[in-house]
Amino acid sequence: MNKRNIALAVFSLLLSGFLVSVAPSVSANWFGFGNSNLASDLAKKLGVGEDKVREVFDSIQSERQKERRILLEERLTQMVKDGKITESQKQAILKKHDELQVKRISNRQEMKSWAKQNGLENIMPFAGFGRGMHGGWMMR
Repeated sequence: MNKRNIALAVFSLLLSGFLVSVAPSVSANWFGFGNSNLASDLAKKLGVGEDKVREVFDSIQSERQKERRILLEERLTQMVKDGKITESQKQAILKKHDELQVKRISNRQEMKSWAKQNGLENIMPFAGFGRGMHGGWMMR
């Protein structure tokens, strides 16, 4: 394998990791899903429990993550067919992608717990970090 193919594989991994971590939160916040009041407001208007609404939001996010994972795998499969990376490199990229996804979920849960313990559940520290103009402390 030459350096160009390895660099391309590493770049693909980094790009997919970035997209997986940023895209769901940007689109969710764009449509107001990041706003804790939205779930409450929808629950009231629909006459259902807030937990049910949050469950639906989580389900949608999970489905989107699965779709992005499938697209990544398809792109990597094409790269293998094109001879740009090997099958073992593809598997290594997918494994690392999955490891990073688990770590992101764990970090997000840890931050939510920390915020709740410190009375900051309505002002999530660093919730918008890395999201363009939303960066820093962000009202939820």
